[in-house]
Formats: sequence, C-alpha cells, structure tokens
Amino acid sequence: MPRSPPAAWLSAAVSAGYLPCLERFIRRMVSPACPYPMPLASRAPLVLELLNGRRLAALAAHGNVRQAAGLVATAVKVTANLAGQVAGGAYTKAAVECFVELPAALVGAAMECVAAGAEQQDQQQQEEGVQVLQVLSVCLARWLPLCRMLLLEARGEVLGLLVRARCRMVRLAELARSVAERRGEHEAAGSWGEVLAACRGMDAGKEGTVQGQDAVGLRGGEEGDGVSAPGLEGLAELLPSPYGVRQVLFPSCRNPLCTSLEGDSEAGAQLEAGCCLQCA
Repeated sequence: MPRSPPAAWLSAAVSAGYLPCLERFIRRMVSPACPYPMPLASRAPLVLELLNGRRLAALAAHGNVRQAAGLVATAVKVTANLAGQVAGGAYTKAAVECFVELPAALVGAAMECVAAGAEQQDQQQQEEGVQVLQVLSVCLARWLPLCRMLLLEARGEVLGLLVRARCRMVRLAELARSVAERRGEHEAAGSWGEVLAACRGMDAGKEGTVQGQDAVGLRGGEEGDGVSAPGLEGLAELLPSPYGVRQVLFPSCRNPLCTSLEGDSEAGAQLEAGCCLQCA
C-alpha cells in the first residue's frame, strides 16, 4: 500500500516514466497485432502479473495522476477482455481475480492515505489520497459496467468472486451519488447515476442469483477485508464523480461498455462526438 516517502524502486520507476511505458506495453501485449509470436493464453500470465492491483494502487498514489488514471482504465479493460477471451481456459480465474482486485486495492489505498493524512496532519499523504480517489473514480466508471458484462457469462467460483466485489463497489457508487444529491451537486449525482444504470440490468435468473449473493458480499466486507460499509461511507464523502474527474484529467469514451484498446494510452484516445473510434 502507499507510504510516504515512497520506496526507492517506486520513486525511480515514476521518475523514469514507467507508467506510460507500462500502459503502452500492456495494450500492445493483448492486441491482435501483438508483435510477439505467442498465443494470447501464453501472454496472459505476464500481463496479469504486471497489473497487480496493490502495485497499481502504489503507482496511483505516487505517480502522475493523469498517467495513473490512464493505466488503471487500461488495466480494467484488459483484465475484463482477458476474462472473456480465455473463458473456460487456464487463466480465466486469474484474470477475474486481477479484475476484482483493482478497485479493492484502490479503495484500501485511499482509506490508508486519507486516514494517515488526517491523523498525522500530513499534507503529502492528503495529496496522495486525493490522487488515489481520482483514479478510483476513473476505475469505477469503467469497472462497474464491465463487471456486469462478465456476470452475464460467469458461473461457479468466478461468479462468487465477481458478485462479492460488485456489491461493495455498487454500494460505494450509491453512497457517492447520495452525497452529491445531498450537496445539490446535480452533475455529479447524474454522473454516478449513469454509472449505476450501466452496471444493472441482467436476465431475471442471473439478476436473482446476484441479488441473492449481495448480502453475503457485504457481510464479507464487515468481517475485515478493508472495505466495510462504515469505511465506504466515509470514502464516499470524498470521492469525486466520474464527470468531475473527466474535466480535470482527460475525456473518455461515453460508451460505458467500451473495451477499445486502440492507441498507446487511454488518456490519448481519439474521440468523435464523445466516443472512441470503435464505439462511434
């Protein structure tokens, strides 16, 4: 998890431009035009290792926030793509585990930074917390709709992993929307509403299964996994809306189910009428 000052390797990596290089490498590794002569299933383990959630959370706290947000958005798309493309294969569970770890690691990092900044009156920790929260907002805007897409085909253990992660992140988004409504921040509330609408709506059987497991997922959070309901309520008070973050960092495709990985960076994606070229 993030710490101040950052570890020597982390400072060196950030200073050397590691974040944009990693994002570019990951996007090329999963591209159909990948220059490496090996099947996707052989490339998947390396990609998933590089997208370790705890490592990305540390980069989100200490790296350039625009670069970190682009990398995390890419990570969400890539892990969702891998979970679907290697469905039933050796790396399906590994891809889903990486996918669900991303927002959980960012939530944990944000809580740690915010708590340390408040307790120690540490300005640097507070600034790191703001960065992680911005990256978390970008992550949720992509992650929640794509989680719904994966749930449509999930079965067994993978379904349980997705449901437990989904119910906590839906709860966080709902709390953030309620905070925005209470404050009269209508654009922010509407932004969270769009994200929540995009992550709902399944066939009746699947919806019933998901709803039946939501309570289990929330109980798991209350048993000490770092994203308990009381903790989420405090985090929601500070979490910026996807709309607000887009104004500060970079515009992104309006299609909530966008999985395009064209180009070298999420932040540099070409848009037409608010959508990437693949979704336009």
